[in-house]
Amino acid sequence: MTMKKAFVYLLFFSGLISLFSCEDTDYQIYDKNQKDKLFFTEDSVQFTYGLTRDQDVDLNVEVNLIGFVDLSQNKTFKVEIVKEKTTALEGEHFTLAEENTIPKDSAVAYVPLDFHKLQLEKNKEYVLTLRLVENENYVPTDIRECIILFSNKDIEAPVWWQSGKLGEYNQEKLILFVDFYHQSKEKSPVIYELIRETWGENLDQGTATNLLTIYQYQGYLNRYILTPMYEYYLESNDPMYQIPNPNN
Repeated sequence: MTMKKAFVYLLFFSGLISLFSCEDTDYQIYDKNQKDKLFFTEDSVQFTYGLTRDQDVDLNVEVNLIGFVDLSQNKTFKVEIVKEKTTALEGEHFTLAEENTIPKDSAVAYVPLDFHKLQLEKNKEYVLTLRLVENENYVPTDIRECIILFSNKDIEAPVWWQSGKLGEYNQEKLILFVDFYHQSKEKSPVIYELIRETWGENLDQGTATNLLTIYQYQGYLNRYILTPMYEYYLESNDPMYQIPNPNN
């Protein structure tokens, strides 16, 4: 081997040693002694009751976790209300648990929000801004605040609504109708799908005016929607849900 080749090989191996040495000492990707980092999935979320029935928890705001995640146990994280960026009143317009849990075996958690539907002024949009708070388990990063816009908007009577079949229109009665329609999906899937194709999932997309008078749907409507609605009215004794007896 010539002196020149030996010198080149020596430089090559010296470079390899230097490279691996630098990787071992200089380029640490993540310090596992640091706290895991927490962030909101989105910086804003919009919610309106629309055609949904009341629920115990109306909205879950998603939170994600990055880091050397400890999957062996549940851990708590905290949020706070950013009052200067919030128009809604806690306790009156919404309920919030400021301390929540990331379950073990998961890097995703949720902040549950319960909106007080009956306390919300119709057609008014409320603003709630949440901020992640550092605690002994986590430190916020990236999207640290999330703006929640929520409302209870009026819904106009659909074109197919007929007072002779359903009584005087109101939004809560429409919501009940749509809810029983959704429940019929497993009991009568074929007719359910035929109706959905024309009027949409919430019966608000079509322009036809005869949903309740189409002959071939009368048995389905009486059995799965109108009769359950009438029974609901009798049980609740609430005039809001009053409809004519569909069996007369």
